[in-house]
Amino acid sequence: MRRIHRVAFLAAVGVTWLPAPTAAESLAISTRPVELHPEDSSVRDVGALEFRGGLDFTSRDRRFGGLSALAVNRSGKRLLALTDKGYWVEFVVTYDASGDLSGIDEARIGELGDLVAGSVAGSELGDAEAIAPTKDGYAVGFESRHRVWLYRKIGTTEFGKPQALRPPRRLHHAPANGGIEALAMLADGRLLALTERLNVDEGHVRGWITGGRDCRRLRYRLTGRFVPTGAATLAGGDVLVLERRFTWMGGFASRVVRVRRDHIRAGAALEGSEIATIDLPLTVENFEGIAVRPIPGGSAYVYLISDDNFHTLQRTLLLMFEYRG
Repeated sequence: MRRIHRVAFLAAVGVTWLPAPTAAESLAISTRPVELHPEDSSVRDVGALEFRGGLDFTSRDRRFGGLSALAVNRSGKRLLALTDKGYWVEFVVTYDASGDLSGIDEARIGELGDLVAGSVAGSELGDAEAIAPTKDGYAVGFESRHRVWLYRKIGTTEFGKPQALRPPRRLHHAPANGGIEALAMLADGRLLALTERLNVDEGHVRGWITGGRDCRRLRYRLTGRFVPTGAATLAGGDVLVLERRFTWMGGFASRVVRVRRDHIRAGAALEGSEIATIDLPLTVENFEGIAVRPIPGGSAYVYLISDDNFHTLQRTLLLMFEYRG
């Protein structure tokens, strides 16, 4: 298959970067630590993941919540989350002497810009569900009004005016809450996009590999009742996919699988190898965002964030793990 580098991919969609619609604001956040196992702090491992700290976020700001996508910078000091109401939130993260996640120094919130003017915050266009860091910014996947937009990063985080990426064929057939939930920038500069509930058959959902005007279909194999909700690329080019399961009897569970880079090709039926399943009695929530940070030697830190759906009975959790894969 023809390979497209990142620069070529961004140039192919004719990106024009313009200023952000509004300035970011300081966001008051309260945190408290959470353990991997609520009743046994000695439990540190789940599958191939070693727990490295967790936080429960709360805020009185009504804009905060619904965090559905996550990215981390190379140092791990800044985490970026997107909400399903059209806002971005940046956290300045702190770690203890052992390198475990310990708290938040500060947080900021801003609006995702619209194509023409202003922002998508609070509108039907604001349901941001997926993010993939690019060379100069971020690709963002939206549900309800299904699409992928490219944003340039201004300063440390602020988003400029977006550029629309040509949508994959048949993306508009996805259910309103079942569109692109997982985006990852591959090593060759193309994007891997996976839907949550655009079913191809009983055992697969639709996905695409896209770069510029070149968009190729693939399938993603479902396991049990798990569906993809996030994706992030490891330093070697393999992709970690976060999956979620919900049942009224069992509540939430999450699964992280690894998809080999040489399997990600047009027409493929992707199937990941499980590295961890987070289920009761461990700490569970509606985890929808995943980000990875490489560690010298081939390992990686893995961050998971949950979407509380702006519901008082749910929580916004950030969990950090070390993956020794």
